[in-house]
Amino acid sequence: MPRLLPRLLERLQKAKAEPLSKPPLLLPRRRRKTSLLQPIPSLRAESNDHSQSILVDTVNPVVDAKGYIRHKSLPPRPPAASGRVRNYPASTRGSEHDVPRDMTAQEKAWWSSPYLRMLLSPLRVCMLTGRCLPSDFMLRMAVMQQPATVSLRPKQFLLPDGIEHPRFKARKSTTGGYVVCWKTAVQQLMERGSYRRLSPQANAHAHLTEQIGHLLRLRVLQELEILGDRLQCIPRGSLSSPLIRKLTRAEWKELKETGILSQRAAIAVVVCPPVNRDPQIKARPQPTMISSPHTDFADDLPTRTRRELPPLSVLHSTSTALHVGDDIGDILPAANIPLYNGVALFPKRSHRTAFHALLTRLLKMERRARYQERKQSGSNLKHFDSGRRKQEETASHAFVVYSSSATLDRADVVPFATALWRVRIWEGAGWDDPQVPTAGGWEDPGL
Repeated sequence: MPRLLPRLLERLQKAKAEPLSKPPLLLPRRRRKTSLLQPIPSLRAESNDHSQSILVDTVNPVVDAKGYIRHKSLPPRPPAASGRVRNYPASTRGSEHDVPRDMTAQEKAWWSSPYLRMLLSPLRVCMLTGRCLPSDFMLRMAVMQQPATVSLRPKQFLLPDGIEHPRFKARKSTTGGYVVCWKTAVQQLMERGSYRRLSPQANAHAHLTEQIGHLLRLRVLQELEILGDRLQCIPRGSLSSPLIRKLTRAEWKELKETGILSQRAAIAVVVCPPVNRDPQIKARPQPTMISSPHTDFADDLPTRTRRELPPLSVLHSTSTALHVGDDIGDILPAANIPLYNGVALFPKRSHRTAFHALLTRLLKMERRARYQERKQSGSNLKHFDSGRRKQEETASHAFVVYSSSATLDRADVVPFATALWRVRIWEGAGWDDPQVPTAGGWEDPGL
């Protein structure tokens, strides 16, 4: 002890004389963009193959043992139109041995499926049930602190984090927990207080479920806006691989009567008529995409026109079930396509107005792209215009969205379909709900 005290006093005096230095800034660790795959040198074991010892080779198998370990190569690269990976020329990649390869036709078909993409998301553990599920079927929750004021102490609240698209709003916290994307599960999480494992002082406000539902619907609008921006950059290919179009009245009538959607590569059908004018001010509501919901969280439909809303989504089969073979003796169910009702999907008229405007924007881009392609090919534009007018006269309010290996070269529609599906499971469809015996969720073998 007598030896430590003089050293401690000396350090304290030196610390008072020197100015205070800022702590080092801890930056997040950058992920490695290239793989560890390298050409493995041939290990010559025979004595006649070399005139000197293997210990004096350029790559010594004893000292440089890691050079003889085989590593995995980089995964295939999605199409450039998806905006996920940029296609840099070979000269800018330097001396990298392993570069991402392009996807094959089969890999593009898998990548264009929204259900496979959701199952490929990272696995996370639910704070309420303890189940391990892909993160696209869960909600990320984080504890955030309210700034202190003169009269109020700082408080911590449980808030959703990472639901919106990163282009519009990034994550606010680095740590958080996950819960099943289901309104009932979030309500039970609030009642049981299981979220307090993140922070014992955390509180859940009364309008948490309304806030999450608002953000999930806002994510649908954001994905649709980003899809329009990407389609505007690469409009070609509308004739061979359209992304969206309207069902005709005959097709819509056949779908309602038979319940079968005979549209190849269709992944969703959205029924969204234009919003009616307000009877008092004689004007349509203005479209809004605000992150903060209204304070009352109430539906802005007029009181005298309120009625029971139709179901948010209904699954329709693409075709009848087919027999695989006599030796199997089983029937594979056909794939199911969700049909979303715009009124139940967006109860607020301002959100539904923005949704209809974004869908109409995509239709105009597709129509303009088809016109340019027919003009460049020398087709009869007069016949094209008359056919277009006839199609618009018989068009319904049902929008059908397509996704296949061919559409990936234009734009990626899967994030938009995933955002729609998350709203569907948030309202209870697809989980083990006794009130929904035929929910047809992601675990349904018919998908």
